[in-house]
Amino acid sequence: MKAAINRLALLSFLWIYSQVGLSAVPRPLPSAPTEAEQLFLSQVKPVLDSRCLSCHGPEKANGNLRLDSRAALLKGGDGGPSVVP
Repeated sequence: MKAAINRLALLSFLWIYSQVGLSAVPRPLPSAPTEAEQLFLSQVKPVLDSRCLSCHGPEKANGNLRLDSRAALLKGGDGGPSVVP
């Protein structure tokens, strides 16, 4: 009987630790955007959002070209890559 209680106590402790203990692990803070990221977010993304994504976004992709992610930009569409880094 005592072994069963010890086993139950151990399982309870492990379950509680898994629910609480892991959430207490510190996560790295997001880093500040680089100068290039700031430029993209302030100057380029607004133009893409207002002028391009209605035809080259997730709902519609004329020429199989999507401009809503970096991976999609690099992949390009029917005519090949739209951006070459």
